[in-house]
Amino acid sequence: MSDVENSFQIGDPVMDAAQGRPMVVLDAPDETVADWSDANGYNLTSNYANSKFGCTDDEPVVECVYVSDVRSEPSKTYTFPVSRIRLIDVHHADDGRRVGARAVRAFLVEAFVVATAEEREALKAICEAAGWASVKDEALEFAKAAGEVPEYV
Repeated sequence: MSDVENSFQIGDPVMDAAQGRPMVVLDAPDETVADWSDANGYNLTSNYANSKFGCTDDEPVVECVYVSDVRSEPSKTYTFPVSRIRLIDVHHADDGRRVGARAVRAFLVEAFVVATAEEREALKAICEAAGWASVKDEALEFAKAAGEVPEYV
């Protein structure tokens, strides 16, 4: 698998630029179009809609589900090259915070509240390795403000 960085995050609201339909990102792997095409026996670059957006073999992919109306349920997921996806700009409502970061912060606040001192250190290390340093710091502040985590942590 190629070493590619995907800028999309799980939970991101996006739009299929070819159809103009809203979707939600379910997975944003560090995988290229070529990697995905080889693994799944389907060439994403030869798809007519993808080719209209200049899809290349070295760009990342995202797995999405179309947002259905209240009368129906999503039937399957689809993988798209990122050139076909547009991030729906809803993040201004929370100072630019993306949906995934909000979920991570909420989880971490709860985790820091119930963790022992030793477990907190392990959580901090996991956050650093995952690239969640700023979210970790914010989660610790929320947990401290709630009086559940000692100030010295």
